[in-house]
Amino acid sequence: MLELEHNLIGLGAYSIPEAARLTRSNPSTLYSWFKRGTRRESSRIFESDYSGSEFEWAISFFDLVDVKIAVELRRKDVSMQKVRKVYEKLAASWDVSHPFCYKRFYAGTGDVYAEIETADGGKMLIDVLSDQGFDQTVMKPFLRTLEFNLQTDRAEQWTIAEGILLDPGIRFGEPLVRDSRIPAEVVANTYYCEGKDERFTASLYGLSVQDVRNAVTFHETFGKRAA
Repeated sequence: MLELEHNLIGLGAYSIPEAARLTRSNPSTLYSWFKRGTRRESSRIFESDYSGSEFEWAISFFDLVDVKIAVELRRKDVSMQKVRKVYEKLAASWDVSHPFCYKRFYAGTGDVYAEIETADGGKMLIDVLSDQGFDQTVMKPFLRTLEFNLQTDRAEQWTIAEGILLDPGIRFGEPLVRDSRIPAEVVANTYYCEGKDERFTASLYGLSVQDVRNAVTFHETFGKRAA
């Protein structure tokens, strides 16, 4: 267990089913994106931070942010081919892994272009970061839920729901009641076990009644924590 903690510290750890729960997506889709349970190389877009290690079952917090962006773009009918192209171009241009985790991506800065076909059969280059499908409808709302490291410009925390925080440096990224180290699911489960008594549950953990309500809402919206 000590070795596990040493290797996962600061990265977070999520199984594919849990990542699907937190991004409200389909586990089979995520398995294919990380090329798990499939031989289709063309379906893979991400390489887990734990790929090839003894923790291959897991993906990191940074992988999870990548997944969240891809899931939301697909919901906006952005093709998987375009998502992959943007991801690869950004990674190469900025010389980073996890380009979807960097603040500059959400700010729409940088000179990264993709080639598309025009109506007359020709081709043109578009700035993928100023494309409406990327910048306006997905990037800006998600930007407000992320907190970035001031030195690296990379996402380090995600407010996944009101009052609920993912921080890879605390409890391997488990959803926590904000400004505490208390898992949201623990609070929600206690609430149900104690006859849905908000005040008593709050007193047990030194939380506010609103904290308890946030944990319960998170539980009811995202379902229970995956094993």
